[in-house]
Amino acid sequence: MGTGVNKEANGHTDNVLTLGVDPTRKRVVTGSIGARPAIIVWDADTMEILARANLGRNSRAVSTLRFSKDGKIFFCSDKHNDSNVYCFETATGQLLGTNKCGADPIFDA
Repeated sequence: MGTGVNKEANGHTDNVLTLGVDPTRKRVVTGSIGARPAIIVWDADTMEILARANLGRNSRAVSTLRFSKDGKIFFCSDKHNDSNVYCFETATGQLLGTNKCGADPIFDA
């Protein structure tokens, strides 16, 4: 999930903080820390990257990840001072929506 044997960045370039597994166990989504935290959807068998997304500046880290029951979308939250929840399409990594939650941290989705 990181730089690999050949030292080429093919995944996360910062620490992975959270991981989610879809209900079919065929895909995994991981989230990292950083200035614009990365979210990557992986094929669970081959570790091929299927989709990528990034959170905005000042979000600090992806703190939770969870797939929907059908696996078509996934949800995450960040470590911003005012926590935010995001909804992404699994196949493309496209942001579908976001909502500001307030100052209380989010521990699970």
